[in-house]
This record gives sequence, structure tokens and C-alpha cells, in this order.
Amino acid sequence: MYVAAAIVLILILMFGMRLSISRKAKKNEGKTLEINSFNGKVAEYLKKEKSLFYFYAPNCSACKRQQPIIDKLQNEFSDIIKIDVSKDLPTARKFGVMATPTIVLMNRNKIKEILIGLRSEALLRSKLNAG
Repeated sequence: MYVAAAIVLILILMFGMRLSISRKAKKNEGKTLEINSFNGKVAEYLKKEKSLFYFYAPNCSACKRQQPIIDKLQNEFSDIIKIDVSKDLPTARKFGVMATPTIVLMNRNKIKEILIGLRSEALLRSKLNAG
């Protein structure tokens, strides 16, 4: 009985954390990022009409499942950039990334939408094709 209660409590806590992270991320939607505060490729992608920023961590199991989808889409769409948060945490923080994988859809330097967790190819393709 105690084991079942502990499992339920753990599941509730995990769901609560995910919900909290999602709510905090949604608050960043509509935020405009200052292009001058970024260097190199990130700044280039923020100048594009639309772009997709994929934030991942090498040791994240969901990221490992998301990676082939991103790679496939990256072969078709030139507006996708991958950012390893273990190597570029300051950029992830500026975007408000709190979990991996996180996908941030941009209209120029304005955050259009933030997607946290594993996402299907069909969903991402529809987001990339949308105006």
C-alpha cells in the first residue's frame, strides 16, 4: 500500500513540475529578443523571417528520440538551428529554456511558440510550413 501511494505521489510531483515548466515557458511567447546580445549563427537565424531553434542535451533520452526528426527536417528546411545547452547555456537562458528538448519557433527575433518535450515530425512540419 505504501509503495502504491509513493508511486502516485511521484507521478503527481512529476506532472506538477512539467506543468509548472510549461506555464513559465508560455510566458515567454511574444517576447522580443535583442539580436545584438547574440553572436554568430544564433544572430543570423534571429534575422530570418521564421526559424526553429532546437535546444537539446546530449544525455537527454527524449532528445535522442527527437534528434532524428530534427535532422530529417533540417535537410528540408534551412531555418532550423540546433543548440546544445551543455555547450551554450547562456543562449538557452536568453530564450527562457528550462527543460530539454525544447523547440522555440521564431518570427524574426520574436518568440512565436515554445514546445517542450518530444514532438512528432508531422506537428513540426506543420509549424514550419505555417506562415
